[in-house]
Amino acid sequence: MTCRTESLELPLLGSAPFARGWLVLETHGTWPSRAVEASVTPEVMAWAEHRDLKILLARHRNNKTPGKYLRYWVSEPSTGLRMGTRPCAEELPNLDSTMPVPRLLLICTNGKRDKCCAVEGRNLLTQLKATLSESDYSAIWECTHLGGHRFAPTALYLPDNLVLGRLTTDATHTLLATGNIDSQFVRGRSHETPCLQLINSYLDRASLIDHNFSPRNCPDADHTHDIFLERSHYQFHISLQEFGPARKSCIGDEGMTTYFVIDRVIEMSA
Repeated sequence: MTCRTESLELPLLGSAPFARGWLVLETHGTWPSRAVEASVTPEVMAWAEHRDLKILLARHRNNKTPGKYLRYWVSEPSTGLRMGTRPCAEELPNLDSTMPVPRLLLICTNGKRDKCCAVEGRNLLTQLKATLSESDYSAIWECTHLGGHRFAPTALYLPDNLVLGRLTTDATHTLLATGNIDSQFVRGRSHETPCLQLINSYLDRASLIDHNFSPRNCPDADHTHDIFLERSHYQFHISLQEFGPARKSCIGDEGMTTYFVIDRVIEMSA
């Protein structure tokens, strides 16, 4: 039994890995288990760390022959999603030479990290290649480990920082066509803590989303969050639940996993 099968009852929401923004680097060839650590130079690592960006490697199935330049994408709140090129993997990104691009969908296929990502991610890409236009498919790249093997196929949609899991062909079609996706596939937005991933999902459904409230750390225990909107004050009661025993990856040992749920919401006047 795979780690994905063992965890089908584990909620997706609140499981997105934290990253304020992302640096995505085009590469060619196969990826080892720890692909970023093995392939990215210390200088590029330091550049990304200085800007508080998490690094992913990416490749495209249609690009069988390496080009003269390597593409890269930078996605952060202040700039949106921008794309540039480098002559080699050692060259630092240069934001002054980048141009805005509308979207990028990254699907994890890092099979040497976990077989669920290899099987589920690659199967999804095969289905999408057969059903999408060339233009839509050009926005979909394979990427290295996103976190959450058990939720394969996992994906990242930029510039929204939207982390997805158990992604399907139909859901991907909708996302590319409209920019929207059903909440059943959403793990959360990477720039938010797990608690705020839950809260923002609730507020999205209530059409009262406020993107400007400050994130706070989520205590590793039951707790409350007070959220003040223009005309409302919400108090979210959040509890810590356990799931398992189950493996977090196919090569890992069984154990218990904790996750947050909203068990009560009180709405008060602001």
